[in-house]
Amino acid sequence: MTSSLTPARELRRLVALADAHALQEFLSSRPGWHELVDGSFSAWSRVLADKNPRRSALLEVFLQNGLDPNRSVFFRGKKRYPLSIALQYGRYATVDRLLKAGASARFQWKNRSPLEMMVANFDR
Repeated sequence: MTSSLTPARELRRLVALADAHALQEFLSSRPGWHELVDGSFSAWSRVLADKNPRRSALLEVFLQNGLDPNRSVFFRGKKRYPLSIALQYGRYATVDRLLKAGASARFQWKNRSPLEMMVANFDR
């Protein structure tokens, strides 16, 4: 870990680098990684919306290290469910993986169901 960075910033850095091995080491040495917040984002939440397949693939590392797909995260300063973020950004492989990991699709975001969000993003 880079000593000048806070744990939250280090986690964001590892996600940005898409270094699965270093990320695995970091997560296994930090049981409270779920709680790390940097600014208005949960430190790891970028994987839910990222277009880069190497970064979005890091979701698997997070799931292997105890990510609860039904636990809300901070995203742009608001508490959101991981599934709603992936749907909003049209990351359907991420949506699929979260659902397979047990994510609940029983929520509303801006008065829209998950299916309505997916259809709206598909039409864009």
